[in-house]
Amino acid sequence: MTKEGMDTLLFKMDHIPDRFWNKASIELNETDENKVKGLGKLKELTEIYPTGITFPEDILLQFLRHSKFDVIKASTRLKRFVCFWRKHPELFASIPENYISSKASTKFGTILPFRCPDGCTILLTKPGLWDPSEMEFEDFKKLAFMLFIQPLCELMTQINGYKIIHDFGGTSVKHFKYCTPENLRLQYEAAMQCIPARYKEFHVVNGYGVFTAIWTLLKPLLSSKLRSRVFFFIRNRRAF
Repeated sequence: MTKEGMDTLLFKMDHIPDRFWNKASIELNETDENKVKGLGKLKELTEIYPTGITFPEDILLQFLRHSKFDVIKASTRLKRFVCFWRKHPELFASIPENYISSKASTKFGTILPFRCPDGCTILLTKPGLWDPSEMEFEDFKKLAFMLFIQPLCELMTQINGYKIIHDFGGTSVKHFKYCTPENLRLQYEAAMQCIPARYKEFHVVNGYGVFTAIWTLLKPLLSSKLRSRVFFFIRNRRAF
């Protein structure tokens, strides 16, 4: 994941290299002035939200960076996020640490410890490791949602986005029955319409069987820009 002559970038970083601050300025329009103005305007827009909801500045900045400091776009996405939260509160419920450590099925999703040289967070999903007889689908959805939400706490992820490897090896008919339009629509809504995540690349390994059904349903929903960022690889070929 690293290249000769470039620093190794950990997922957890205690400082942001200057080149990534420059990237934020060029690609995301992030400047001190835009941060002050954007936060002020976004706070004004969120005042009309239902009482009892407050947004810390670090959360508001996630949406501003995602929208390249377009306040209207940030506000629209934040509203969708709030609506999703109210509609599906179960996805935001905490999961006991001992639950995660006690079930093999929780290993279906991993945040890799190193970043790509361009700073992207790398997520690896292996849905074939999920055993529906061991872990209920509701818990699977909750953990999958957390997998995409948690890395956004890192500023490097907000600036550089995600590269995601989906390895569908080991999936079978026991997984196929959960690939319903309703479930896939929920996944699409959360990942593409609500979470302030920047998706740079999707790498699909062993993309046959279950993934064929998923791709057939999801492809029409994706923009041409996102479809161009999906790459397919046969068994034993490198994804990067």
